[in-house]
Amino acid sequence: MITFKQFLKEDEGITLEEMLHECMPYIQQSGDQFIYRGLKSPTGEMTLTIPNGERKIYRMEVRKDRRPLDTDIETHNFVDGWMKQEFGIAGRSQALFVTGDANSAKGYGDPYIILPRGDFKFIWSPSVPDMADLHFPRDSDKVEVISKKGYQTTDLSGAINSYNEIMIDCHDFYAIPNGHIIRQILKDAFHEMRKA
Repeated sequence: MITFKQFLKEDEGITLEEMLHECMPYIQQSGDQFIYRGLKSPTGEMTLTIPNGERKIYRMEVRKDRRPLDTDIETHNFVDGWMKQEFGIAGRSQALFVTGDANSAKGYGDPYIILPRGDFKFIWSPSVPDMADLHFPRDSDKVEVISKKGYQTTDLSGAINSYNEIMIDCHDFYAIPNGHIIRQILKDAFHEMRKA
């Protein structure tokens, strides 16, 4: 007979294989590359069982009421509406912001490797490192300006390599504390999963 505490611990864990299976759409598109997000207070703690032991990870839901940190609200709302109309994704208010650069993620908290669970969509621009840097000249046609920025929903590998911000549209994701050993374990596992 197990205790209630043991039952809770068992219920909060996941194996590496189980987690990667849930994240297969991302693994298939990302190659051996990672996306990162800075987090200050992650929630949804659970235990990941890996070949050399256990690691603390987090399973979190994407906020669907995001407010901008560094972008003025007028630009945020305009771009959000434009992305929704053009791509079917409210990229500014309902997406998870990530980057291929762990150092950039540090500006927002401790860097975590992010693995979207299940199906996901993404938006990025090869010419916009961070939306906070996007400015519309006075009396400009905002649609024309944003349309010329090259936003797209393809080439995840290119998005990751650009180190620009990527907006991920998914329900929830795993956040794994960044580190050399876990990155190598994940890379090896990604490679094996894609071979199978």
